[in-house]
Amino acid sequence: MRAAKAVYLPALKVCLHFRAATVLAAVVLVIVSGIVASRMGTEFIPSLDEGDVGDARLAHPRHEPDPGHRDATRAGTRLKEFRK
Repeated sequence: MRAAKAVYLPALKVCLHFRAATVLAAVVLVIVSGIVASRMGTEFIPSLDEGDVGDARLAHPRHEPDPGHRDATRAGTRLKEFRK
């Protein structure tokens, strides 16, 4: 606790002395964090046009690769037929 107080109290004094700068820095950090957070994960979301269908097929973990691939291929073929 002494080490934490030794760091915290001087930092608190600086923040209280420079209140406007502290508030401005906090606001900037919140805005930057919001921008970064709003873009997180977008690389995993496919861009779809109007009329497109999003498809995510998952195989059961106990399936061996061949039946899972066969099922995925069959599902893909059915989806293509549906789209026609």
